[in-house]
Amino acid sequence: MSETKSSPGHEPRAVCLPMLKGGFGKSIFANTLGGVLGDVRGHDVLVADLDPAGHLSTGLGYYTREDEDALDLGDVLLEDASPEDIIKQPGYGFDFIPSVNLETVTEDLSRDSVMASDMRLKQDLVDPLLGDEYEYILFDIPGSRNKLVNNAVVAAPNAILPLKPVPEALNGMRETATKLVGEIRQHIDFEILAVVPNDLRARIDQQTKDRRLLEAMNTQEQFAAYLLAGRDGVDPDTGTLPEGVDVAEVLDNHIPPFARVTADEWAAIDADEMDPPKIPIRHSAAFGDAYEERKPVTAYDPECTQIQHFEALAEIIEQGESAMTGFDLGESATDDETEPDETDAIADADGTSEQDDSRQDEKKADDKTEEEETDPRVEPAFPFSDDLRESWYVRDEIVTEFEDAVDFEAKPLLREHGVRNETGREIQDAAIQVAKNNPEELAKVILQDRGIDIEDDEA
Repeated sequence: MSETKSSPGHEPRAVCLPMLKGGFGKSIFANTLGGVLGDVRGHDVLVADLDPAGHLSTGLGYYTREDEDALDLGDVLLEDASPEDIIKQPGYGFDFIPSVNLETVTEDLSRDSVMASDMRLKQDLVDPLLGDEYEYILFDIPGSRNKLVNNAVVAAPNAILPLKPVPEALNGMRETATKLVGEIRQHIDFEILAVVPNDLRARIDQQTKDRRLLEAMNTQEQFAAYLLAGRDGVDPDTGTLPEGVDVAEVLDNHIPPFARVTADEWAAIDADEMDPPKIPIRHSAAFGDAYEERKPVTAYDPECTQIQHFEALAEIIEQGESAMTGFDLGESATDDETEPDETDAIADADGTSEQDDSRQDEKKADDKTEEEETDPRVEPAFPFSDDLRESWYVRDEIVTEFEDAVDFEAKPLLREHGVRNETGREIQDAAIQVAKNNPEELAKVILQDRGIDIEDDEA
């Protein structure tokens, strides 16, 4: 056995990204964290795509099996193949296991004849590699529960949970807490290292989707109950916590410092006694552009200012816990000459503190981040490049808005285009077809979801 790999003060750790809802950015988190831990921070890292949809694999340039006779994860878990036989080297600071034939692997793991099938990934892949070959192993897993998901949370009992400011965000958190985290904690010690807001665009001193998500995450006893699901005396369905539990302390321990806004700080923001911070992780075109180039953003645009927040997450992974020391709330959203707009989707230009010259440098370094946000009254664009026009891939921001709209006005439109299962790939297929054949109709739906009255002449 080789010498155990670990950095001073850091234990090797396997981490999963388990959300029982798709579209929250798990794949982008996986490849960005892989790049930060490996390329930026110098660790030996393995990233594995355990989602049959293969979004992470596609984003790294792995589309189909290169050789029909090549080995896959099933050969490691159910046969005698070695993990090294299926590991790729994409060249971005981490090794990679692509999504290949995972539907069959899941079916085989579900057979009654497979004994201790929830332990296979741990026994056959993580245990042989973690500490000996890799300091960190990251699993991107699908948004629905199956046997491979069970394997992933057993093999990687440390979770990073991304949340987007969409209508189903808190419901997705509840489903994950009650149907996955709470259940798995009856059998193993499973830790939520961080819950991370993602793809934020709007200001938080108004009643925007961003504010609703962030305020719920940062103040609600119900959210604290989600985080503690499966612990003694906790009922995540009712929000019940054991007597004496400090809600603020629970939230401190699970929300990264860059996203933590206390109840007192919310009150100060509403009383105009405190400038509203611009909470990460912000929407950035660099993530979508990197995906199109089949690279992690750490390789595509190393100067992207959002990478620093993934470095903070990487430090949480290294430490095995969140740390609420020495942080500030980030950029001010009000040091801008323009008046705030009342709509959800507008985020004004960055404001910076005179005491923080580094943020001025960040603003100049990244011209593709959230500062490019536009007035929602402008008709949505559909940025499909020619080579992607006939594929199933749609830019993340379009899929996100389309998923938002699905929860409101768009279901009849989807059904008109043959969609029944209104999630995942079928949404993407429908979005492409509608965007190509009737973009005005889809634009109308998205504008309505943004709260814009399209009949209003002033809009």
